[in-house]
Amino acid sequence: MHESAPMLEMSNIVKTFPGGVTANDHVNFSVAPGEIHALLGENGAGKSTLMKILFGVYSKDAGEIKLRGSPVDIDSPKAAMDLGLGMVHQHFRLVGRLSVAENIRLGGAGPLPDGPSTMARLRNLLSATDAASKERREIERLVEDYGIDIDLDARVWELDVGVQQRVEILKSLYNDVDLLILDEPTATLPDQEKEQLFETLRSLREDGTTIILITHKLTEVTEIADRTTVLRDGNVVDTIPVAEADRDRLAEMMVGREVLFDIHREDVEPGDVRLEVDGVTALDDRGYQALDGVDFSVRGGEIVGLAGVSGNGQEQLAECLVGLREPTGGRIEVDGVDLTDASPQRFAKSGVSYIPADRYERGVAPEMSLTHNAILKNHREFTSGGRLDYASAREFTQGLIDEYDIMAQSPDMSANKLSGGNLQKLIVGRELSRQPDVLVAQHPTRGVDVGSMEYIREVILQQTHDGTGVFLVSDDLDEVMQMSDRIIVIYEGRIVHTTTREAADRATIGRYMMEGEHADDDGAAVQVGDAA
Repeated sequence: MHESAPMLEMSNIVKTFPGGVTANDHVNFSVAPGEIHALLGENGAGKSTLMKILFGVYSKDAGEIKLRGSPVDIDSPKAAMDLGLGMVHQHFRLVGRLSVAENIRLGGAGPLPDGPSTMARLRNLLSATDAASKERREIERLVEDYGIDIDLDARVWELDVGVQQRVEILKSLYNDVDLLILDEPTATLPDQEKEQLFETLRSLREDGTTIILITHKLTEVTEIADRTTVLRDGNVVDTIPVAEADRDRLAEMMVGREVLFDIHREDVEPGDVRLEVDGVTALDDRGYQALDGVDFSVRGGEIVGLAGVSGNGQEQLAECLVGLREPTGGRIEVDGVDLTDASPQRFAKSGVSYIPADRYERGVAPEMSLTHNAILKNHREFTSGGRLDYASAREFTQGLIDEYDIMAQSPDMSANKLSGGNLQKLIVGRELSRQPDVLVAQHPTRGVDVGSMEYIREVILQQTHDGTGVFLVSDDLDEVMQMSDRIIVIYEGRIVHTTTREAADRATIGRYMMEGEHADDDGAAVQVGDAA
């Protein structure tokens, strides 16, 4: 397959940003027709920049691009789409109040203001005859051909992230792409959604579509890709067939050193109860019951991990524990103090730190500087006489940048200029610098590369030595099983199983995740505390 003329050739591509940061340093990158080619590297290695140059989002400073053997000048996303390129960005470009079919028909229009006047204009453009239109029939054909399970009439805002991603892929297919670029497509997907995505990609490959997969996840490379090109610090390390790759070799190519995948846990004697959750109930945003009598506790020096299939109440539970969602019943105590109806500010003042699932929506103010984001929760420490001591705050932020190896030009740059993984490290550093009594860590390593993942896990484990109680929510079952002292399983808003790290069995946990109380052969729910 790979001996034919390349579908894509990018030769000596150079891209330098203001401040002298070279994102791509004479990069050579070639993709064969009909292959899935993984572009692998750490956060900030230059992967997304290279693909944004290919898709016309950025202009290159030097180099040449050839498609199907012919030089091309791609100066905009529209020019890229006209050449048969499609790109699914990490942050989707959908209109929430329009239906799936309407978003697909809008195609490459990009993100649009979601206001009443815009909606009226768009609906007039799309017209009320959608169901009988030629465009609708074409969309239905694509859905059937690629086996994509989706309701074309559902409003996008109602869909979970995995389904929204399918909408983005369908948008590209509707535009008749030959080469599809996916930027970190599984960064926010649970395992079951990831498998559905991979099945779609395999179908596309069989149909002759060429796919570039931007990723930092080694398992994705070995599971789905034909070849991989590894970038480090804006340079190509090598391009190799996946058949010749293994996890250890790829990780060392990415970070330039050996990476330890097994988490070493030192025993920590649990202290007093830091977090007590008693009979908590809560509704989701639609008014449906999301939590149904949740009980558990977390002691100082202990990590309690929550396992469950996405959508079973994990998000609502984490929000209740930091004051972002008001429970409809039950009690939440931190260090013996009832905070059930408290504000996020009071939770923070009471010693609760929070690593949110969505770093952009909940973790930072994207337009503000790294310094302002680093002191969001402890700005009073840097304020005297009503004035911010910016020099001191800046020095604190530089300390986080150095300690957490955040690839940032300076503490003064805006947060939205950081790659996703580096932004995650800033949030983790900020939250742990507060020396919390309780840490609610929601997908703390989501969207970070293997080297950063190793470091974040280490610093969270180290925090338990200082007496912090950690409540860990993660879609990565391996992470939950390796890091947690106790593991609890949530199903349809209820805790249905608990176990210890020593007694944990992956198959048993998986069964409870999928079947709830029915996973117990005796028909009785396993209560939290049985294994405590």
